[in-house]
Amino acid sequence: MTLKIRCCLPQTCRLTGLLPLWAFFCALVLSGVFGGAGSAAAQSSPAQSSSPIREYLLQPGDGLQLSMPGLSAVSWEATIDITGQIRFPFVGQLPAAGLTLPELNRQMEIAATGLEVQVYQGGEQVVSVLSGEEVYLQVTRYRPVTVIGDIPQPGSIDYVPGLTLRALLGQAGGVRLSELAGVQAPADATVRLQSALQTQKWLRAQVLRSRILLEADISDTAVSPEDSAQLRDYLGETEAAAAISEIEISLRERQYQRDDLRERIKLTTNRVDSLEQAYQNYEQASASEEERLQRMLTMGDRGLVTADRVSEARNSALAASTRLLTVGSDIYEAKAELQRLKEELTRLDDVFRSNVLSDKRRFSQQLSEVTAQVDSLRLLLLTSSESDTTTLELLVHRGTGDKELTTQASLGDLVYPGDVVEVILRTPDTN
Repeated sequence: MTLKIRCCLPQTCRLTGLLPLWAFFCALVLSGVFGGAGSAAAQSSPAQSSSPIREYLLQPGDGLQLSMPGLSAVSWEATIDITGQIRFPFVGQLPAAGLTLPELNRQMEIAATGLEVQVYQGGEQVVSVLSGEEVYLQVTRYRPVTVIGDIPQPGSIDYVPGLTLRALLGQAGGVRLSELAGVQAPADATVRLQSALQTQKWLRAQVLRSRILLEADISDTAVSPEDSAQLRDYLGETEAAAAISEIEISLRERQYQRDDLRERIKLTTNRVDSLEQAYQNYEQASASEEERLQRMLTMGDRGLVTADRVSEARNSALAASTRLLTVGSDIYEAKAELQRLKEELTRLDDVFRSNVLSDKRRFSQQLSEVTAQVDSLRLLLLTSSESDTTTLELLVHRGTGDKELTTQASLGDLVYPGDVVEVILRTPDTN
């Protein structure tokens, strides 16, 4: 066999004959960490992948970077869209899905050849004609790999070239079959499991309580029969009755606070309307008193009325003006109170939802932790009694065009961007 190695970037690296030395080294290290993880794991070689290395075909969701060294210090990034197209400056939009990186790079070289672009050299703007050789394309972001099934930490994991199933499961918490094989469960494992199950039910009830409070309409003050039955299933009759009562008290208290604020808003609105009507009346009266004062002053200058009559008219005009200012001040204060009450009504709902959401996040986090504990105890008890017959099965769901292909895999196999890896622990009573 002839060893051939072509040096290039990790995204475009292709090999024939053997794996690269760094992949061989990683496989050796990982085999020591995850060795003996079930009977299915023993079927794969720890030294190299049992699946052939293939040229990666770009797919929607992959991120690429285009640069033109020597022409511009600027680079451009873009993501292949759902239609399989990608768009870059100068070269425009090109089909990318289903092509290898070198193939797409070649297509962009062809598209760029002969294009005239304006660049700055020495502070001057010049026109440069592209030959196509300036185009350099690389992958900056691959689609993540998803792990599901019997795994401590299911979810998405960032893809890096050369990632194997063994390394992927390691990042997802490991299957732990090798750790549990032949290990006897602690004497109190069953008691701890029952306690964790009770805690799990209680936390589920708290999460349900939060959901009921969040989804309840403003006028709702009672728990639905369906939710009541679910609470009884989680807590039992006595504790469920107390929980239902607590929920309904919270709903009634919120309703009472809303009704109280609405009534105060209504009364304050009526007060503002009354004051505004009074202000109009006092405004007319003040104008009349001011006209009367002016007439009295004119007549006093002519000696037609006494000084007492002029003084009385002046006092009346001053009193009308004072009443007008007082009512105007009352209107301002009433409107400020009305605005404050409306804001308090808005905050009432916001604070209620914020507090319930905070409780829901806290209980959901605790529920996740307890659920993981329950799963671990169950697996420990199961593996302790069935360690000789428990097997590990790995399924890789891989999109090919508009279809999905599912294949069995082993720990040494490579995974590719967008793969969905399903982990299954099979026991004698598992179908």
